[in-house]
Amino acid sequence: MPNQTDADIQAERRKYATLRWWRGVWAGRETLGETFWTGNYLSALVVVPLIVILLVIPPLIPLGAALLGLYGLFLLALTTAVALASPKGGGWTWWKLPAVLLTLLNAATALGLTAQILSA
Repeated sequence: MPNQTDADIQAERRKYATLRWWRGVWAGRETLGETFWTGNYLSALVVVPLIVILLVIPPLIPLGAALLGLYGLFLLALTTAVALASPKGGGWTWWKLPAVLLTLLNAATALGLTAQILSA
């Protein structure tokens, strides 16, 4: 966006990762790219290392499994948001279906791993 001033760019950046912005992501009101990438991978950058740390400490394995299960439910809800989100230009984009399927696969993997850990 070559016509944006530095003040406009700074104002746009300030909206990211706020509670209001996350509500927009969950509701599918943000763009498809923001909803997919931040929902799947920004959250994973925070949650997955914490889950791994908890799962390698034997007394904390149940807590790690619970967090992994909650993360799987988060991804399941995110699947709906990704399905509702529309691309920046509006209309349909070819990668909406793969985005929904990948998010659903991530959720299924997290929930499946949770079941496997708890059954061990």
